[in-house]
Amino acid sequence: MDDDLDPAGSRPKETYALHLTMSGAEQKFTDPVEAGAAFFRADPAERPYVLHLEDGKARRMAATHVIREPGSEETFGKSLPDSHASDGAFRTGYFNAMEASLSERLSKISWDGPDVENAVRGDRRLVSDLESLARAEPEKAADLWSTATDLDPPGPTLKNAVQLAEAGRMTEQEDAAPTRAPVTLAAGEWARTDQSVDLRPAAIGTEAGIHTGYEALLPTGEKERSHSARTFETATEALKYAYEFYEGGGRVEAAVARDAAVSRGRG
Repeated sequence: MDDDLDPAGSRPKETYALHLTMSGAEQKFTDPVEAGAAFFRADPAERPYVLHLEDGKARRMAATHVIREPGSEETFGKSLPDSHASDGAFRTGYFNAMEASLSERLSKISWDGPDVENAVRGDRRLVSDLESLARAEPEKAADLWSTATDLDPPGPTLKNAVQLAEAGRMTEQEDAAPTRAPVTLAAGEWARTDQSVDLRPAAIGTEAGIHTGYEALLPTGEKERSHSARTFETATEALKYAYEFYEGGGRVEAAVARDAAVSRGRG
């Protein structure tokens, strides 16, 4: 059809078709940003998916999958594309819509209400969206949460984002050097060495990411931090390898490789 041609009439426009599996409804877009936003807003219970239509070919670029966990209600997740030129714009629309939605939902929560922390953690879609935004746009997610409340974040990815954002703000307030000083994100118990130095395992945040390492409390009262070159996705994971780092940096890589092999064997 002529309506499907670009102004030069040389080739068909790219079209993005949002389908709702359960109701059979369909909505088409020519702007990938708008399509991404619509995919986010679509009710996941409708099992929405998006087809990218171009040159007579169709590609399923985004879809909904079911998440089943023992003892929990069935929930849904959404997979996003990352292989074609237009996929970046689609993702931008999706996460912009997610950010706006989260801002609205967080603003409606009565943060001084009874048992609000458990209520927030029990809202699985809210937590899932916060974790997704924290993976894609950690600074935006941290800002949304910190603006809304000073309660502990409900998910590990968001918690790391908030901690790193706080560390950055502290550094700016202290007018520190341009390179951000390492900060302790999580730590274990103190133990006294035979040199009268107290040590404790720690997950340490730097500009490069989250590292495993340890803190030392010297007899003078000063604290020193040592950390690995390797970074980890979460503070919990980093803390797991602190003993190996203390015994020798090379042991961290060996321990990570060992655990990865065990995981593959179980899979």
